[in-house]
Amino acid sequence: MAKNFTAEEAQRLAAQWELPHAQRVCPSCGHVGMRVYYHMYHSVNGDRFITYLWCPVCHAFSGSSGPPRGRKVLNDPLASMDPQDLLALDANMEKMLKTLDRLWEQGKLPQERPA
Repeated sequence: MAKNFTAEEAQRLAAQWELPHAQRVCPSCGHVGMRVYYHMYHSVNGDRFITYLWCPVCHAFSGSSGPPRGRKVLNDPLASMDPQDLLALDANMEKMLKTLDRLWEQGKLPQERPA
C-alpha cells in the first residue's frame, strides 16, 4: 500500500541526493533502486513541474510540485492522458504507482532527466 515517507525517512533519502536513483536505498524497506517520474501539469493557473519518487517494492513515496523554472519533461508516457483521468489517477496513489511500475516494466520509463 502506498505511503508517504516519514520525516526521518525523507531525511535519510535526502542524504543520498547525489546518487543516481537506481543506487538509492529505500529508507522504508531497504530496497536498492528508487524510481522517479516527472510530469508537467498544464492548467489555467499555470504550469506545474511534478516529481514522484517511490520504491517499487514497498510503495513508499514522495511527491513534489513547483514552477517549471525552464525545465521540460521529455518522453512522458502519461502526457497524452485526459487531464481529468490523470487527476483521478493521482488521487489514488497506490493505483498511480502501480501504473508507473507497469510503465517501467514495459520500458516506457525511466524518462530522461528534465532539461
